[in-house]
Amino acid sequence: MPSFAEGFGLPIVEALALGTPVIASDLAAHREAGGSYVTYLHPIDGLGWLSAIRTHVTEQAVLRQRIADYRIWTWPDYLRRIEPFLTSVHAGTESRARPAPANEDGPQFEGVAEEVAS
Repeated sequence: MPSFAEGFGLPIVEALALGTPVIASDLAAHREAGGSYVTYLHPIDGLGWLSAIRTHVTEQAVLRQRIADYRIWTWPDYLRRIEPFLTSVHAGTESRARPAPANEDGPQFEGVAEEVAS
């Protein structure tokens, strides 16, 4: 169903995780959630939606193959992605005067993804 607003794109992630081809409105949240695995259309392009639905019905095998390598992000994937950012934020605060952290060595972000994975 066409959507004019979507906060997180969770229905797209859920459908792709189950191997279901997706047609979605061309919204930033949808593109972030579905990447190149989704067929995107303007929400009021009625003929485009009709054509996409027909294509999805007649070419299911091709569409399922297109999404075969889709996988959901795991917590370790997420942490590996944000670890450099967290480290850079921490490094940027080194020169500022601040109370000593409870941990004598300060926050430790390196290896967080590996710890979560184990």
